[in-house]
Order: sequence, then C-alpha cells, then structure tokens
Amino acid sequence: MTPEHFELLEAARRSLPDGFKVELSGDTITMTVSPSGIHQRNLLVVRRQFDAHTPAGLLPSENTDLISPNVGKSRNPDLTYLPDDALATTDTDSSNRVPGGRGSATD
Repeated sequence: MTPEHFELLEAARRSLPDGFKVELSGDTITMTVSPSGIHQRNLLVVRRQFDAHTPAGLLPSENTDLISPNVGKSRNPDLTYLPDDALATTDTDSSNRVPGGRGSATD
C-alpha cells in the first residue's frame, strides 16, 4: 500500500461514525455500514423459509463473494444458495470466493 493510499484510507476511517467499515481495493475505497441487528434477524428468518424449500444439491452460503469473468467486480450477497461442488474448493487464493452465474439464487 502506498503512503498516499494509506493516508486516504485513514482519513476515510476518521471521518465516519462508529459501525462503518472502510476498505481499499486497488484505487477504490469502499465504505459500508455494518448490518444492524434487525437486518441480521430478517436475514435469518428468510433463510429459515428458504431452507425449508431448498432443492437437493444446493447449500446456503452467507457472505460469499461471487465472481464472474464478465463483470469487473465481485458481488457479496447476504445469502446465496450454491451447488455443493461450487463450495468444495481447496484453492486458498480464492477463499470465500466462488464463480457466480446462472443457476445461483441470490438474496
């Protein structure tokens, strides 16, 4: 990380109220708010409903980066149902990242 990037990142962190997360990816600074308790509760209620109807061979995955060769950025939905083989990886360079595309239902 260059000193200029570090200074920008620290300035962004200082300017935000508690509960926000600041990340630097390349030349992009991303600021997000942490999910609230009610958001997490709602997510768990929806997941319980989905789990009751999940087709065989699909597994729930929370907060997994979905990458696509046709899109410049990954997506990170709160809840995704993916084929079992998409989650069975030993590639440590892509931890918590799986291919996103047709056949995966996202939040």
